[in-house]
Amino acid sequence: MLFVTGPAGMGKTRLAAEAAVLAALDGAWIGYAAATGSGSPVEDLAAAAQAEPGPALVVADDLDAAVDGDVRALSHLLGLAQGRPLLVIGTLDEDPSPPSLRALVQRAGDAGTIR
Repeated sequence: MLFVTGPAGMGKTRLAAEAAVLAALDGAWIGYAAATGSGSPVEDLAAAAQAEPGPALVVADDLDAAVDGDVRALSHLLGLAQGRPLLVIGTLDEDPSPPSLRALVQRAGDAGTIR
């Protein structure tokens, strides 16, 4: 799992999109969801990614609006990524909220964060 953090407008989503283009050119399944704070589109994306048998890239954008269901889905994807060719990229501002997201960012570690 990789987190791209920084202030709004710095190009976090654009950077994730470029990674998606390269992965798609290599034949990977690409999934994208923006956290909206209502419902849990990231949960739906996690379920779709889990069903894909081959290489996959999941982009979870705007995690600043994440709800607990989004964070649980990302945590589940983090576990899946250890057993298959799966990269998860999350974009968020520098101070993640809710606390469960902050804990997930810490779990991924500084090695998985681009600032």
